[in-house]
Amino acid sequence: MGAQEIGVIFGIITALLLFLGIPALFILALIKTITKKSKGWIALLIITSILGLGAIGIIAFGAHKGFKQIADNSEKSEVKSSDGTCLIEIPGNWSEIPDSNEDASIAKGNLFKEQYVMVISESKADLEEEVSLQTYGEIVLQMMEESLKEAQYEQWEVSDLTHPLSGMTCHLSGSMDGIKIKYLLTVTEDQGHFYQILQWSIPSKWEKALPVFQEILKSFRSLKNSPEKNPASKRPSA
Repeated sequence: MGAQEIGVIFGIITALLLFLGIPALFILALIKTITKKSKGWIALLIITSILGLGAIGIIAFGAHKGFKQIADNSEKSEVKSSDGTCLIEIPGNWSEIPDSNEDASIAKGNLFKEQYVMVISESKADLEEEVSLQTYGEIVLQMMEESLKEAQYEQWEVSDLTHPLSGMTCHLSGSMDGIKIKYLLTVTEDQGHFYQILQWSIPSKWEKALPVFQEILKSFRSLKNSPEKNPASKRPSA
């Protein structure tokens, strides 16, 4: 048994002794204070009262953290797009985004946590000419830049989609209606459609939101045929 395991066991034993011993000492001190009213027993009563309140506070804090963790790790919900072309998995406590983009086939989020995802699918049959994924991504990015104030973006990266899908991801930020927003924009394709997977939050909550967004991105599935692999799809240029 290593030192770390011994330390954990010692810590557990110490905690048990404290949580069991403090109430016993409090009761004893209370009885002695009432019967003898000596300063020593009064002092012990005060100390055990403080320790007892502290223990209650620790238990309450631990319970709060536990319930919060359960809520944060609630079962995921599979959501299929309204046009039947794709699906994603989102946290179970997310719901429909009100007044979302009418072109979105999926629009879900958590208003309290300021975490949102929107998926737009576009049929390649509706495009006048053959468009590469790189070109499609640049078109989408340009449209977003035009809709944001002081838009800034980073270079395209290979997205974190699950095989066999491949795509491009770009971090984008700006402001809209006086509110700063950070985005994770991903574009991908199958044989018949292009997809925009747009996820966003506010700067103060971005650090907690990003891992959630990455998991959602990994869960994305095309319900149509997977794209034929080609260098342009696999590795976007800077």
